[in-house]
Amino acid sequence: MATDSYFLKHCRTNLQVGAVEGNCLCYVDTSEHNLASGDTCQVLYIPKNCFVRRVTVINVTAEGATATLKVGDGSDDDGWDTNANVNSAGTITVGDGAYANANGKIYASADTIDVIPSTDLDTATFWVIAEFFKLPDND
Repeated sequence: MATDSYFLKHCRTNLQVGAVEGNCLCYVDTSEHNLASGDTCQVLYIPKNCFVRRVTVINVTAEGATATLKVGDGSDDDGWDTNANVNSAGTITVGDGAYANANGKIYASADTIDVIPSTDLDTATFWVIAEFFKLPDND
């Protein structure tokens, strides 16, 4: 399957200079840019040396047919969530994947948070939000 980085340009990272706590978020509008079933879509950029404690999906517009997402990264494609619902407007999904169950993940190297749809998406709109702590560089 293909890797799609279209939505990375919509990613916003909020971390004040000198701060350690931040978040990054991305609004995914599949009517603007369709997602194909099984493709990996990179949605959030995670800087190196970050502890991500939670990734949340907030569905705004329902797809209109059964539609779910895996939410993960380059190491585990459903590490944050195995089955986020994008077919019910107003649904808030806080992950059930291995990283979520372990209370987060430390990213020693920069990575992306990715979504993989279970079906083609051309209507759904949703937010993907990661909450993180920036750890000191020990290089």
